[in-house]
Amino acid sequence: MNKAELVLMDETLSHQVNLLRFNAGERKKILAILDQLQRELKAKLALDLTDFGKARVNKLLSESSAIIDAAYKEMAPAALSSFDIAVKKMPVLLFASFDPLSHKTIADLRALGQHEINLFNEGEESDILNSRQLASIERWVSSLKETKSTDLLGLARTEVQATAKTFVAIGLEAAIPTEAVLRALVSDTLLQGAPLKAWWAKQSDDLAFRYANSIRQGVAQGETLQQIIVRVFGSKRLGTPGIGFPDSILRRNASALVHDSIMSISSAARMAVYKENEDISKGYYHLSTLDGIICPICIARSGAQWDLDFKPIAGNKLPFIQTPVHTNCRCQILPILKSYRELGVDIEEPPTGTRASDLGQIKADTTFDAFLNRHSKEYQNELLGPGRAAMWRKGTITLQDLLNFQGNPLTLKQLSAKYKP
Repeated sequence: MNKAELVLMDETLSHQVNLLRFNAGERKKILAILDQLQRELKAKLALDLTDFGKARVNKLLSESSAIIDAAYKEMAPAALSSFDIAVKKMPVLLFASFDPLSHKTIADLRALGQHEINLFNEGEESDILNSRQLASIERWVSSLKETKSTDLLGLARTEVQATAKTFVAIGLEAAIPTEAVLRALVSDTLLQGAPLKAWWAKQSDDLAFRYANSIRQGVAQGETLQQIIVRVFGSKRLGTPGIGFPDSILRRNASALVHDSIMSISSAARMAVYKENEDISKGYYHLSTLDGIICPICIARSGAQWDLDFKPIAGNKLPFIQTPVHTNCRCQILPILKSYRELGVDIEEPPTGTRASDLGQIKADTTFDAFLNRHSKEYQNELLGPGRAAMWRKGTITLQDLLNFQGNPLTLKQLSAKYKP
């Protein structure tokens, strides 16, 4: 591993911590939807199942299934950003005054539409706007809202900028993929062979099946309404687990899927940048997070190398797999950079065991613990939150606890701001 690769690894690990913080923020949004879903289903069950007639039970289950489906569609990551979706729905009339360079957010678009409505209400531009057009704009303005799901296209754009900045750290200016490539990347990304939306749909279908099955079993066994509610939603007092709400099965599944969606798009975006800059690399290697919770799969793949055509090299016999390799995988793929002489520069390479930095000499076998330990308390506090950072320094909490990153989450806007060119 040469000096440039060590710098690249360090920069990538730094971004990985921020990405985990972003994951925590997205997970909070998803879990809030699940909490609301539980409240809606419980209310519908208590109010609508006043008798156990077949028609009423079927109607309840049909309506409940629609509620579940709507909630999971809201959680499923969006292939287009909220801004892009709003532009696609924008009334034709507004395109004349729309400047994409000066409007970057949903709030900007809402203000643009409201401006047109105000002009009409004040009697101006009346030869352009009529009541039907006004109604169209009003519907569009009222429909604008930030999606609660992860903005995958926005995430891909941020990851491209973040990866390009890692090249700046080694004195290179990276070429970046086009917008068309990023859109195709988001649309085509698979998680363990299936589209991301299919995974969310599966969770929705599983919950709807368990919900309907529990109610039908309760009805068949002659249970009271209260007993059916306990059967479905569980009871800590009675020690009844329910179908997943109280014991966090749904929350764990949703959290894992949020994590894997983010990591899949992040990994694909980074790889797109690496592919654009293959003139300075000669292959790829697998970087595993070496800690107490690493799985056997990632232990086996740690340090494995492949050439630019993804054929195993350097004694490796394992096939190339784009990360994440499995659910909750935290590994990454990094490029094997060419040496100075391979790039046509006749100078000696720096020592490979360590690299110089303002923090002193840094070992090559970098882990998250080592990464955090070599930074200042201020840096640790900013990443983890002051309370959690202090507990980590004292040994009260471990790396495994830190990987949840509940203390100091990031939004996509905050994450993007860190890597704006």
